[in-house]
Amino acid sequence: MSARLHLAALLGLLGTAAPAHAQQDSVDRWVEGFLRERQVPGLALAILEKGRIVQARGYGLANVEHGVPVKAETVFQSASVGKQFTAAVILLLAQDGRLALDASMTDYLHSAPPTWRGITVRHLLTHTSGIPDYEQDTTWLDYRRDYTEDELLRIFARLPLLFRAGEEWSYSNTGYILLGMVIRAVTGEYWGDVLRKRVLEPLGMQTVRVISEADIVTVLDLAKWDAALSGNALLSDSTKQLMWSPVRLNDGSAVSHGFGWFLMDEPKRRAVESDGAWQGFRSYIRAVSWTTP
Repeated sequence: MSARLHLAALLGLLGTAAPAHAQQDSVDRWVEGFLRERQVPGLALAILEKGRIVQARGYGLANVEHGVPVKAETVFQSASVGKQFTAAVILLLAQDGRLALDASMTDYLHSAPPTWRGITVRHLLTHTSGIPDYEQDTTWLDYRRDYTEDELLRIFARLPLLFRAGEEWSYSNTGYILLGMVIRAVTGEYWGDVLRKRVLEPLGMQTVRVISEADIVTVLDLAKWDAALSGNALLSDSTKQLMWSPVRLNDGSAVSHGFGWFLMDEPKRRAVESDGAWQGFRSYIRAVSWTTP
């Protein structure tokens, strides 16, 4: 029986100046305690500092029946952590001038209903579109079927809007599926192929795939992604600032969410994070920047 994972990837920065062996012992104790307390079979962990891997290793078991240990190379589902990759592709296309964040999504999805005309690409990125999450009602989709994009668009078009675009914030997996459709409309290619060419291959992320039951993602590839975000290998500073800025609602109030990231400002440090859960797995990525007192 395959192990169920509660924490597939934890990426962040070490905040102390303790010797390396003391840091290692402290992390090991915390993780081992976490596994015992939560009854988690195993997890893979990576810690980075300024884009450099400080630690990457596995804990516990990847397969309980056969006693297979988790390694840094073990593959896991990444779940909603994948949203930040979709957001990155959208931002790269915006950098190229091939789409506009504040353009109506109907400019790209021509068969979308007229009621979506006021919904922009930015609204989809920030979960402020008003389009409901398809997971809210299990009757909307048959999870045993493989739908075409056209079929999904027709189903989503029938969903009642929760609010006027920009009025509120409500997490929507539907919105990110629609962003994948926007990517195809702009490029003429499947979003997974664009992701591979624009993000995965340039960063040397060799194990990441579009969701598959056969091959998924390792913590070492997430480490490459984290390292890229600490520099300008993929996205410019201005683009990352845009991605990690709070969304403003129509009334001017702010929500601590960017483009596929939750924003967690804390005393003396700023943090962005994202997590996901799917098919018994959980994933988590967190990046921290320290500020001066």
